Amino acid sequence: MNWLRLQMLWLRVPRIGGLAGLSKQRGLAGKWDGTWRNGELQLCHMFKGYLNAISRDAFNNYLSYLGKSGDAGRTPAPAWLTWSLPAAVILESMAWSYALFPELNLARTNGTAAWYVALGVASLVGLTLLYFMHQAGGQAYRNHVIRECKRHQAAGGSHAFQGKLAEIQVHQAQASDDADPPHIQCLRRVGTETGMQSILIAVVLLLAVAGYSTLVDLKNQARFQTAESATMESPANREANAPERSSVGEAGSVANIGADIVLGILFLVTQILGANIGYRHQLAAKQGKIAYESTQGYATYEEYLAHHDGLINHWAEYWLKELQCAGESTGGEAGSRPHHSFHEFLFLTRQDEIKYDLQNIPHREVKRGLSESRVESLLARIVELKHENHRAEAIALIQDLPEPEKTEVKERLRSLAAPHPDELSRRAAERQELEKIL
Repeated sequence: MNWLRLQMLWLRVPRIGGLAGLSKQRGLAGKWDGTWRNGELQLCHMFKGYLNAISRDAFNNYLSYLGKSGDAGRTPAPAWLTWSLPAAVILESMAWSYALFPELNLARTNGTAAWYVALGVASLVGLTLLYFMHQAGGQAYRNHVIRECKRHQAAGGSHAFQGKLAEIQVHQAQASDDADPPHIQCLRRVGTETGMQSILIAVVLLLAVAGYSTLVDLKNQARFQTAESATMESPANREANAPERSSVGEAGSVANIGADIVLGILFLVTQILGANIGYRHQLAAKQGKIAYESTQGYATYEEYLAHHDGLINHWAEYWLKELQCAGESTGGEAGSRPHHSFHEFLFLTRQDEIKYDLQNIPHREVKRGLSESRVESLLARIVELKHENHRAEAIALIQDLPEPEKTEVKERLRSLAAPHPDELSRRAAERQELEKIL
């Protein structure tokens, strides 16, 4: 999905972008009804390649992985918060760069360029510290989960793990350890060993930045007082400024100290917020990010499928219209041919795929002359169209079949729609229980 966003960004580039190149491919493709342009087909094929939603079983498997690791319901930090903290660090670095400027020894450099260098150094240090504070928060949460699981293990009578727990990967069958207690299931996905690497790195960096900032500030105050004393001690100002000398120096020193304290507090609060976001929003499972990105944060497969395919269909329709408008503006062919849609493209390509299947699947004749593999292929296509709310296309596909094949497919569909005998007995038992209650 991220790669698709980059491709759409390239489509937006004027004159040399993807849309500009496709709009120049106005030749007819000679396919279907002969009115499709080569550029339209290339654009539709590009978006069709992203209609690769995972299956229901895979979705439920990823969801089970998140649930057993305790990460179900946890979401990444909101986008506005993700961007606002680095922006705040850069703004704070602008103030810090003025203090850092004298330390960089850039006397021979242009003043503006030297300040940009100081700003870059300060921003790099601040953002690096923010990253490690964020990772430290996530590691603290993971350690908390591991300690809670071990506490449940100890409370259950076993004070030590017998051997090493086998880790369960995100792509493995998550039902393999359903018989284990919940805390054991969690440890198989989160791990059994706590870590302190990110926390130690963050603490060391924070202390180093705080210590160096204090040292730079003391040096700058000494420079300021030396320069001020030299000015006050000049013969021209000695007599005139004698009564005000001490009061001005004290006021400037107090103002500098106050500004430094405020800047230090803001910087510390920003870093603590970064660690807090990591604690609240990072996932504990080792492969939790893969599972979350695969499910895209949805709790049901229906919501996931509607978002995934619906979003791609929306983008494809939008860019196809943009391409058609661009072609009309450059080629002067407004109204000369029909405007095709991405939905029409998908319908036509599905028909081509089905015709190919019917012609190329090996024949293994059954009772009515249609091979079993081809029956399964047709049924899969029809069920797929029905799930995607393309009922009319499914009906049209059945109507286009030869008579023997049409009859067999209809009978198979009726058998699929009929309830299983076990289901009928279960419904009867539930109805009897309900009658007793009432």
